Amino acid sequence: EEIEAHMGTTSLNGTDGSAVKINITRVIQHPLFNPIVLDFDVAVLELARPLVFNKYIQPVCLPLAEQKFPVGKKCLISGWGNLQEGNVTKPEVLQKALVGIIDQKTCNFLYNFSLTDRMICAGFLEGNIDSCQGDSGGPLACEVTPGVFYLAGIVSWGIGCAQAMKPGVYSRITKLIDWILDTISQL
Repeated sequence: EEIEAHMGTTSLNGTDGSAVKINITRVIQHPLFNPIVLDFDVAVLELARPLVFNKYIQPVCLPLAEQKFPVGKKCLISGWGNLQEGNVTKPEVLQKALVGIIDQKTCNFLYNFSLTDRMICAGFLEGNIDSCQGDSGGPLACEVTPGVFYLAGIVSWGIGCAQAMKPGVYSRITKLIDWILDTISQL
């Protein structure tokens, strides 16, 4: 089965003129990925050809292992996932929202101590704004300096969508960056 990466578009069907589609030749999943608890929930995708950056396609910076994303920091999420829990209607246009980094101890408590060091939580304790089903694999990007975004996380899991006391859980890039860089270097 062929898998394509769709870039440079905000339209789910890619009808705008800025859309670029590139085949994915390989998906390299983290060897320690645990599908039960969703630990090490990260993969590297190898594209069939190099990506050309333009006005619509821009990179996100990868953080160093020691980079901190402080509690309360507002970060950007985006995706074409469900607009609300249980609703399978996908939006036609890419959605985006700002969510805050949640304290790790608080989030671990809210999730009955099921978080690992490779997870980071973002959202709001009161709920209302969150990633949802269909957003998995999308970015949690934090603006560190004006106009410069770093990938703090990748949408991974949660309980429902936008529920109070159930923030989104993301793969923590700072704890996975060594594997990501090592894997990229071998492509």
